[in-house]
Amino acid sequence: MNLADLLFATAERHSPRRAVTDVRSGRSVSYGQLAREAERLAAFLKAEGVEPGQRIGLLAPNDLTYIPAAFGLLAAGACFVPLASNLTPTEIAEIVREVQLNGCVAWPKAAPLPSAPGHADESARRAVVKGGDCDGYTFQWIDRGAEPPAEFHKLKGALPGRRPPRFRARRATPTNPCAARSSRAATATATRSSGSIGAPSPRPSSTS
Repeated sequence: MNLADLLFATAERHSPRRAVTDVRSGRSVSYGQLAREAERLAAFLKAEGVEPGQRIGLLAPNDLTYIPAAFGLLAAGACFVPLASNLTPTEIAEIVREVQLNGCVAWPKAAPLPSAPGHADESARRAVVKGGDCDGYTFQWIDRGAEPPAEFHKLKGALPGRRPPRFRARRATPTNPCAARSSRAATATATRSSGSIGAPSPRPSSTS
């Protein structure tokens, strides 16, 4: 099952319940808020032409805006490729090349990523998210038609199919890989991007 389906199913049952808390700011986000923001970003990405199975990077620091952005990528059917915000341009370029990244979602302070050879015009345009927690995030194509690396074809059976317009919990969908794994560099990036930003929510009381 796609992780986004689990989020939407939980939001329908426990919308006001706290999903995550940023221990630095003390701000919390409910499951309902998180699901709405993920849907907003997913709709934005689909409007930009992102298709299921395309490898889309997420370049952002570990904060509360990262979570709806990540779930939005998954809800859009993309293969989510984490890019830690503290990576050097050389490290990012290596991952982009080895994963054959199609596009990238980035936080407002991120610089545009270099375009693939022959795709300068396409990647020069950066679409901007308007409103919501991810306000100011951008999306750019790097190489829209790039084919995945050979290792990626082993995951072909796990790639998601097209989704209906509304991202609500229905029947389970095929698993969507959370990160493209094609190289040591990509694996290192996933590790460096996986730090926790919040404390777990308390378990609900068993008494009625």
